[in-house]
Amino acid sequence: MSRPSKKLLEFEDLRGIAAFVVLIYHLRMLFPADPDSLLAAAFASWPVSLAVPIRAFLASLYDGDFAVWVFWVMSAFVLSIRTFTAYRKDAGAAPQDYLAEAALRRYPRLMIPAAASVVLAYTIHACGLMYNHQLAKFYGPPIEGGLLDSYYGFEPSAGVAAFSALWESFFRSI
Repeated sequence: MSRPSKKLLEFEDLRGIAAFVVLIYHLRMLFPADPDSLLAAAFASWPVSLAVPIRAFLASLYDGDFAVWVFWVMSAFVLSIRTFTAYRKDAGAAPQDYLAEAALRRYPRLMIPAAASVVLAYTIHACGLMYNHQLAKFYGPPIEGGLLDSYYGFEPSAGVAAFSALWESFFRSI
């Protein structure tokens, strides 16, 4: 007999969709077309009362910033639920003790994949295999000089990569 999962299954689909949206957000930088302009042109003749909500919904399918906010809200909700549930089960437990314990459990679990991605990016960059600047130049404006062109314009450093993987990814405010 399997042990019941502590996860809120209702959030698993939403988490998967949000992760996919973040992937799409990162991949869209590889293409010169601006989806916002394309949506504006496609719905230009529509009544505003219909065009605005439809465009907002479609934009949410590739808006990585929105998807990250979805992750933040889901995390806050789940931590709150767990905090109050733990506090109710053990009247002597302080909610802040659960939060500290939960944060300590989450850090290694999240740090390992974050560190792996930073090490991979560092290795690719250190070997001279990052071609984002050449791709941006190939596409020209507005890609050239834009977001894609702004990444990896520095000399790779193992120390900076380690600091980024272990600390900055989690504790630097945006």
